[in-house]
Amino acid sequence: MGRQGMRHGMKAVHIFSAAAALVASVLLCGGCVNFSKVGVSDMKVRSYTPKSFSSLDMKCELSVENGSQEFTVSSLEGTIVHQGRNMANISVDPVTVLARTSAVYPVHGVVRLEDGVSLLNVISLANGFKPEEYTVNVSGILQPKGGAKFKISRKDVPLTFFMKKK
Repeated sequence: MGRQGMRHGMKAVHIFSAAAALVASVLLCGGCVNFSKVGVSDMKVRSYTPKSFSSLDMKCELSVENGSQEFTVSSLEGTIVHQGRNMANISVDPVTVLARTSAVYPVHGVVRLEDGVSLLNVISLANGFKPEEYTVNVSGILQPKGGAKFKISRKDVPLTFFMKKK
């Protein structure tokens, strides 16, 4: 692959890595009144490693401000959708957020392209990337320390939602 193709490939990988970390931020931001004091103030993609032509490992950092109790987000999964077509599935390792802190948390996950979606598809979409054409579906389990687990699910969240400054 030439230098130009490599650059577009890296851009495409970065887009999906960032989107995967943003899936984690959706759940960390709440969905439950008890967690209205929780917010993600920053997200950084630290590294990504291709595992095959259709998947990559990613490592991100989330800056979380938690004015509430300790909780864990687990079984976190998501799908990136482009104009009604599922493009990639994301799974993220469990993350525990400490009570009443402002801290940076490492987040590790895996991004897998859907069957029928090739790396070439991703590269071509990256060339004319328009975030308004993407949505994210996410689900996971939220468990406050010492409390019962409950499922959180969001569908059709516009990718532009994550790009707005708060």
